[in-house]
Amino acid sequence: MGVNYAKSAYQVYFDVKEHRGQEKSTVMMNTDSYQPEIYYTLDGTVPTMESLKYTGPIEVPTKTTIHAATFRDGKQISPVSEIAIVHFR
Repeated sequence: MGVNYAKSAYQVYFDVKEHRGQEKSTVMMNTDSYQPEIYYTLDGTVPTMESLKYTGPIEVPTKTTIHAATFRDGKQISPVSEIAIVHFR
């Protein structure tokens, strides 16, 4: 069709809120696209449509790595985003 679009609009970005004094954080994921379908993993693997679907903020323990990607119509449309959550006391 000759249509260009910015793949960066589908890139997953993270907002992490540390729970001081606790060994956990709340993580929010989003993209710049409308109604993104974000799938993520906590075990180091690449996310697929069979991975956990992001539906709202998640609570994770400190020292967690999250991999996430955006999907549409059963296909991955963004590169995999990664964040390592480590808090120092």
